[in-house]
Amino acid sequence: MSLESLIEKNLKGVKPEVADNVRDAFSKEVVVDGKRLPSLRESYKDKPEKVQEALVNTVKIIAENNFSKLDVVVDAFKRDDVRLLFDSYKNKPEVVQSALVDVIKYVAFWHFDGLGVVVDAFGKDDVKKLFDSYNGMSDVVQSALVGVIGDVARLGFGGLGGVVGVFGRNDVKKLFDSYNGMSDIVQERLVKFIGDVAGFGFGGLSFVVDAFGRNDVERLFEAYNDTSWIVQWYLFGAIEGVIVGGISELSGVVGLAVAYKDKSEDMQKTLFGVVRYTALGNADELDVLVDVFERKEVMGLFDSYMDKPKEVQEALVGAVVSVAQKDVSFLGDVVKLFEGLVDYDKVGYLFKVFKGLKKEYFSYAISDFNDCNGNFVNIAEFYFVVGNLDSGLLEASNYIKVEIGKTFSRLNDDYKQRLYEIINKSFKESGEEGVKNELARHYQQ
Repeated sequence: MSLESLIEKNLKGVKPEVADNVRDAFSKEVVVDGKRLPSLRESYKDKPEKVQEALVNTVKIIAENNFSKLDVVVDAFKRDDVRLLFDSYKNKPEVVQSALVDVIKYVAFWHFDGLGVVVDAFGKDDVKKLFDSYNGMSDVVQSALVGVIGDVARLGFGGLGGVVGVFGRNDVKKLFDSYNGMSDIVQERLVKFIGDVAGFGFGGLSFVVDAFGRNDVERLFEAYNDTSWIVQWYLFGAIEGVIVGGISELSGVVGLAVAYKDKSEDMQKTLFGVVRYTALGNADELDVLVDVFERKEVMGLFDSYMDKPKEVQEALVGAVVSVAQKDVSFLGDVVKLFEGLVDYDKVGYLFKVFKGLKKEYFSYAISDFNDCNGNFVNIAEFYFVVGNLDSGLLEASNYIKVEIGKTFSRLNDDYKQRLYEIINKSFKESGEEGVKNELARHYQQ
């Protein structure tokens, strides 16, 4: 297909004014220092179709969303050094050439002054030979490698030669080969992670390659191949975090991820995010976290909440994480409580209460719920209304809390907060007698 046909094909359904701007961008000629620069149409008419298509899409997207940058990006692709760079890549795989269009676009759009450095980097013989050695690998690996080289050239960290050397290693190439059947997001993140490791030094490279090359890790990614890209993104982040921060728990985390394969997307994302955060920030707590989430009663609790709204499922994971971090001895009571509240419409907020509850208040909250015998919803209503977790009301008797809960359950949210403020003040001034008086006064109104 000719460049002209590609342009018209990609402009179908586009607003007329945008389509005209795209056509003008490909036709426009400029004179710089007395020298005529050929138009994009003329410069790229003989380039491979993948390059042409990537360039057309680039111009169209910028014309639609960032029109003020259109001339800057178009002028970048007209430059002699850029056009000559694409000429030198004409025998490279089309996916590499197409990805190179994206790199030039990105640098031109955000870092135009650094464009010459990036062009020089891709023009180096060792870089070109590196791409030759990756010919035959998956398209996503080759495309991601182009992005890594572009980032290294633009940012300058680690040295381009060292990074090229890392990607030229046989063990690295074998790792990419073994991930050939994985999803695009996993392969792309693996390439970028290797690039990050290379950029910050080579000391841990073999360690990283060995970790990702483990059979259990590869089988885990294979098992998640049929899940959404966002779940796989979070899963990779969790494994990456464990490898960097808490490698001793890698087997445990892999086993945990396998166990949660049938859980909801919202639960998986939240759990994997917590694993990554814990591994990188508090790796010594990771074993407790894994143990808690692998317990049958916890997994059964999650099963009962699978049909709940996204925010409820995410908050439930956060509540269990909070118990794991603060005092695991309360876990059984918390599971029992939430099993009894599965149909309570404000349970999502209650999970948030547990997540934010200070450790010293855990015993108060648990005993309240355990002692109120079937009044779970009433006592939950109380905690729903209490916005200040340091309130003295948290130390009131269960009787008072249940009575407050009964009262609040009859009110809309605006009145609940106002009544809470009055009752809280009464408790501070006159104790439980003050609260009883306020409740009685409320019923008399």
